[in-house]
Amino acid sequence: MRTECLMLTAALVAASAQAQMQASPYADLRVDHDSNVFDFENAAEALQLSGSSKRADTRERAVAGLDWRYALGDARLRGQAEGRRVNYQRFDQLDRNEYRLSTGLDWSPRTSFEGLVEASSERRLASVADRNTTEAFMENERSGRAALRMRPGSRWQLEAEVAGRRLHSPLPLAPDFALDERSANGSIRRLLAGDASVGFFAQAIDGDFSGIEGNDAFRQYSGEADAHYGENGPTRILARFGHSVRIPDARDRDKLRAFTGSLSLQRELSPLTSVELSAYRRLESFTAGADALLARGVRVSLNWQRQQLGLSAGGQWSWASFQSQSADPVDGREDRIRSMFLRGRYHLLRYVSFEPYYEYRQRASNVAFQDYSGNIVGVELSARFGAGAPDPSTP
Repeated sequence: MRTECLMLTAALVAASAQAQMQASPYADLRVDHDSNVFDFENAAEALQLSGSSKRADTRERAVAGLDWRYALGDARLRGQAEGRRVNYQRFDQLDRNEYRLSTGLDWSPRTSFEGLVEASSERRLASVADRNTTEAFMENERSGRAALRMRPGSRWQLEAEVAGRRLHSPLPLAPDFALDERSANGSIRRLLAGDASVGFFAQAIDGDFSGIEGNDAFRQYSGEADAHYGENGPTRILARFGHSVRIPDARDRDKLRAFTGSLSLQRELSPLTSVELSAYRRLESFTAGADALLARGVRVSLNWQRQQLGLSAGGQWSWASFQSQSADPVDGREDRIRSMFLRGRYHLLRYVSFEPYYEYRQRASNVAFQDYSGNIVGVELSARFGAGAPDPSTP
């Protein structure tokens, strides 16, 4: 596996050197130990579902990829190709190949007008937390979007976007389960002095679940006022607050209404240290069953970088209230999730870094067999070449 990864990386480096474009090949090798691979509640649940009380395993993850950009006058063509291989020592039924492909076109023919078109496709392991099984379920997601931004004057900015995605995420009793969403949104913004702006954002989503019984199509509408500050300064703030409504097509099911919004704060405390804080409250689709949920969360992280050394630490606390909108709803389910992380970084060379890390996760639920906790300890060796290589001397 390591040899194949290195050979692919070498081929990508050679290809980028010959091509008339900016290219950044990269490769990662990660080895870690997970104390609860399948997110079982305890050893008794593991024994019941798998025939063994073992829950921990060590895995290897190898990645090779290429980021590229090609200038076309006022436009820029870009893309990414990434392949991943994951191997487990004990639970070899989870051994798998994954990939991600993406491409896009950005253009800005005039300072008052710019746009983009992009598409992506990814194959990855579906979340094991809500499947209560030791089988590997691979999910595929395809998405695309097109966006325009215009400045009709020095003080106004208009944005519009259409997007769509299809997520095929098999379930143990529904192998064809999928979620399709199509959305359109727009915003108008007033640019103020001091690198600030205020505006209004509106979005409409048309979605449906398939591969299960019942009519699980829905429409969702959101309207939110927002404010931006300090986009290019040491303090950056994005605040958004409004209301969302989710309407199921089935007339015998209730509408969902909720106050929604988000807050993002980034602050450079010193040339070496920065802090990030974010919070959100939103309606979203549950992708391990045809349901909606009201999700709330808070995340904080602290980052420090000094030449070749770096350190990041933080945590996230989230809550999910499941809403009864499907033919077979999880009525009244409430989840509380928290996670913490600590990651170090040392640049061995300009192109190569070594990163030890630790992660902790825990979920408490009022539904049986949905509680879990686990720890991950590991190391990652990363290599970045070309235009995307980091400069370790820059904080």
